Amino acid sequence: MKIKRLSMLKFEYPRPTKSGEKVSKIWNELLSTWGEFKTARLENNTLKMRECATRIRVLQDDLGITKADFPELNEIEVAI
Repeated sequence: MKIKRLSMLKFEYPRPTKSGEKVSKIWNELLSTWGEFKTARLENNTLKMRECATRIRVLQDDLGITKADFPELNEIEVAI
């Protein structure tokens, strides 16, 4: 097994987010919002689930990643 040298690895700086915030801050907020969504789903709180789903999609759009689908919620209810 060959060991790669660190000089051979390419490190790219993260792309700036659309909002101008740091990528790490957006990722942390995204993870936190997913936790809130899962808690709301366990509690069967559709209002909180809808709010979290909308926030998750906004954050994913800000990062430029694929937006999540929420089959348990009507697509009309979830913005963006």
